[in-house]
Amino acid sequence: MSNTSKIEEALQQLYTGNDPQTIYELQQWLTNIQTSHDAWQFCWPLMAEDKAAPIQFFGACTIKTKIASCWSELPADQYIPLRDQIIQFIIRFTNGAPFVRCQLCSALAILTLRITPSYWSQPVKELIQFSSQQMDYQAVFIEIISEITDMFDKSGLVNIDRANVRHILEASYSDVIALIQSSLGVNTSNQLKIQALKCLASWIAFGITIRDLDPLIPTLFDLLRDDELFESAIGALMEIGTSGESSQYPSSLFQFMKLLTKLTPLIEETIRNECIDECGDICNLVVSSAECHSKYFTKFENSDHRKLANELASMILNFACINGYYPIDETCSRLTFEFWYSLQTEIECLETVNTELSRKQLSACYEDYKPMYITLMKALTFKIKYPPNDVLETWSSDDKEQFEIYRHDVGEAIMLTNRFLQSECLKFFYENLSNLTSNIQSSDWQIFEVYLYLIRAISDSISSSDSQYIRGIFRLLPKLPTHEKIGIIALKVIGSYCEYLKYDNEILLAIMPRILWSLREPKLVYAAVVALRDICVDCAEELKASATAIFNTCQQVLSESYLMLNQRIPLVESMGSIIAVMDKSTVEGITNQICAQLIGYVINVIRKPETASSRYEIMLHLKSLKAFYLTANFPTNFQPNPFLSSSENALTTFHEILLKWNHDEQVSEAVVECLIRMIGNLHTAAASLLPALVEFLLHWYKTSPRPCFLNCAKQVMMLFSGDKNALPTVAHLYYTLTLWTLQRLETGSNTAPDLVNAFLIFNEKAVKTNSEIVFANSDIYNKLLPFGLASMVFKENYVIKSNSRFLVEFIAKVNFIEEAKKSVELYGKLIVSKIILGIAGEVPRVSLRPLVDVIFELNKHCIANLATWMEELFKENAFPCATLSQTDKQAFKNIILRSRARKRWLQEQVEEFALKCRGLYGTNYAKGVQSSLIP
Repeated sequence: MSNTSKIEEALQQLYTGNDPQTIYELQQWLTNIQTSHDAWQFCWPLMAEDKAAPIQFFGACTIKTKIASCWSELPADQYIPLRDQIIQFIIRFTNGAPFVRCQLCSALAILTLRITPSYWSQPVKELIQFSSQQMDYQAVFIEIISEITDMFDKSGLVNIDRANVRHILEASYSDVIALIQSSLGVNTSNQLKIQALKCLASWIAFGITIRDLDPLIPTLFDLLRDDELFESAIGALMEIGTSGESSQYPSSLFQFMKLLTKLTPLIEETIRNECIDECGDICNLVVSSAECHSKYFTKFENSDHRKLANELASMILNFACINGYYPIDETCSRLTFEFWYSLQTEIECLETVNTELSRKQLSACYEDYKPMYITLMKALTFKIKYPPNDVLETWSSDDKEQFEIYRHDVGEAIMLTNRFLQSECLKFFYENLSNLTSNIQSSDWQIFEVYLYLIRAISDSISSSDSQYIRGIFRLLPKLPTHEKIGIIALKVIGSYCEYLKYDNEILLAIMPRILWSLREPKLVYAAVVALRDICVDCAEELKASATAIFNTCQQVLSESYLMLNQRIPLVESMGSIIAVMDKSTVEGITNQICAQLIGYVINVIRKPETASSRYEIMLHLKSLKAFYLTANFPTNFQPNPFLSSSENALTTFHEILLKWNHDEQVSEAVVECLIRMIGNLHTAAASLLPALVEFLLHWYKTSPRPCFLNCAKQVMMLFSGDKNALPTVAHLYYTLTLWTLQRLETGSNTAPDLVNAFLIFNEKAVKTNSEIVFANSDIYNKLLPFGLASMVFKENYVIKSNSRFLVEFIAKVNFIEEAKKSVELYGKLIVSKIILGIAGEVPRVSLRPLVDVIFELNKHCIANLATWMEELFKENAFPCATLSQTDKQAFKNIILRSRARKRWLQEQVEEFALKCRGLYGTNYAKGVQSSLIP
């Protein structure tokens, strides 16, 4: 059976088969055969006219693959014959499958780029001549010319060849423009015009400038009125408008922008005919062109320039203010946001330049654009108002989701607009809200909601000058209609202005009853607990007088059945924040009470059968307990510690949870996170709990060795690092955990990167803060460096970083601790060997910097030994790789030894050495890497 028959059979099986393994094997075989030497011959029969389209497509892909990937196989005397053969097949497929012709055009484009100019001096000119000789195939030749620039960056040309080829292609600009201009004539077919417009877009992206296209641009705008050519013409104009090079030709850019303003009648026509997509495309063209040249709208050269900029900005404003709901009735308004952001950025840049010209330009910008921003703010306010309920119910779920996203985007746009308009936005919202509250009966809830929504959106951009309006808005809140949506957004407004309320005690105390009342309303409770949480976190001191009432209300609500489990978390955070400012005499009892209540919820779940529902419950209850521990922060000298009496009960509960849920890693992690926070709140008062705590950690770590237990043990050791009374217990914790982990990892029982990483971090902190414990036991410190060496087999970046930090801390002790010095001297050569091998290729390049830190530390503390170790290692011919010369090795050694105070320079030199070892030095990739290192 011939190759072509086998391929056809394989393709038939590939497209009709159902077995995944068979399909995978066929794909592999077909991929391999495409790069075989025989592919130069068998690709042509596969594209015979009697073959099925998928087989023809495979043949076309094969010749493209061969030219792109196996170019060196083709003798130079075959370049032109191959070119002519591909052109013949392209012509044959003029009326054939378009996807086959497209692959052949791509193949010819790559071939053209490879043989230009050595074997084909004027490819574009000759292709244009071919097209003029064979008018029936003009569209095909234009497609080929288009593909040449499309494939330029994908052809694999090296820099010098790219420059030469680009020069040849740039010399063809006038020929290409003339070809396109003739193809867009009145008497040509739309199919030819579409191909010409695509070709034009491709060549503009390649480098044809707006000045080159001055005679052609009006024609492109005229073509927008042809429905069949609209999309292609928009694409070409988009390339012109968004080309950054266009700003270098102000006269041509002025004419282009002027033609954009002439599109208003066409826009009005698309709106009348409800052509949403076409209107959106025109809007995108105008907005993208304006955004790309945003400086054009601020740095006016003359009155005509300023007038045109105003016309374009007004045009974009009209798009933003277009009638209807997004995305039901229009899709334009959202496209304009980026322009307003860019324009505002340019105006802010003018504010930083203190010259007479910039001051004049800034004054003109405020005069021209401030009214536009006010109009924009007012228009967007009404565009995001919810429609009546009967209309909203007719929308699909996707439309509703898109509308909510749009509302969020408008909120951000109004926030940035507020920075430009300063108090204008808040003034507008306040005055309109005030007018509405005076005549509530005639107003719907949607209008109240939208003003409150935007008042909340701009909360991060208010200034001190807005205080009168903020006070006015808060005084209006009690007068708002009692609608659920209004109540929820009003509470969100309160929470978002908590930083302001911190400095306005009168308003703060006035709105607290509303929040506490809302806690008892099931429909408002979630918004209320979030608002209360935000206020209690920022304004706890200011609420000192009413702290007890707030806490009592929260405690009552905590046990209410309407409060969902996830809603308890912000409520508990409120209680934790407020308890810290309550009367000291009551704090301990209240803390014990709330801890007992939260722990009681956990115990109730433990008694339930193990189900997905009970797992969800226990996770949320643990998050609530953790939230209380996080927010209830007392001074370290607060005596007695309010958490001490409840801590033993908490530890017992944690033990019970793990007895039932230890197999679930997420539950275990949640338990340990609570434990860590509890220990942090206890501070030194945890000393009385230390023996039980150590026993807890050792038991559960040995039962299920997980990183979270090592993390908790690390916190314990750091907390008691200076406590001599706790030293024996802490030492017992460290020795037991370390020896047990080393033994387990040495036997290969658990080599998970996460556990190794946690163990390295654990020992890094131990060496740093508890070195007297670490270096008091030779069974420990003699095994730590070997473990660090063994851990270098892991390629994960986070493990490499942790290992390097551990080694750095260990090496830093050599000048102070004799045991550390002996250990480094014993294993130092192996460490250096592993690091250099890692630099040479055993470690991903993204992870080289942590290795540099280790070398730097060795150079700082062990320079004599480092020099000896490197000298011995570099004597081996194949170390670290066979491609390096002794000169390269010696140079690298000298670089390291000279860089005791220049870590940045050392990093650059190590990067360069790594490129040499990996065979990348001198390549385009290496040049890109080296240029990125230059600060």
